Amino acid sequence: MRKEFLNLKIYEWIYLIFWMIFISILSFINNSSIYALISCLFGIVAVIFNMKGNRFAFIFYSLYALSYGVIAFINHNYGEGILNLFYNFPLYIFTIYKLFISKKEREINDKINTLSKKGLIIIIIIIPFV
Repeated sequence: MRKEFLNLKIYEWIYLIFWMIFISILSFINNSSIYALISCLFGIVAVIFNMKGNRFAFIFYSLYALSYGVIAFINHNYGEGILNLFYNFPLYIFTIYKLFISKKEREINDKINTLSKKGLIIIIIIIPFV
């Protein structure tokens, strides 16, 4: 499990560390709270892990949704707070349960589906009309 968690190539580690430092510097320049900085860092790590198809991304997504939802309520952004605390956070918790806990009960093969070129063209044509 530890190997899967740290399964990043050197350029991905550099990318991750660069953006974490960059966001930290911007946070201090803009006098953001430490809670907002931590929330952003959770989001960055979640995106990098999601890019790799790592299932630990959902742990960081849930931490991001929880922290950002609380920050949004504190700043009176009630729509963002409700979306993150009452929709995104429970969804990520359910996903964590399905990926980590229920997988121990029965073996499941995780399969990532791809979209064919024909399907992509159909979606690109239909989206402007929706």
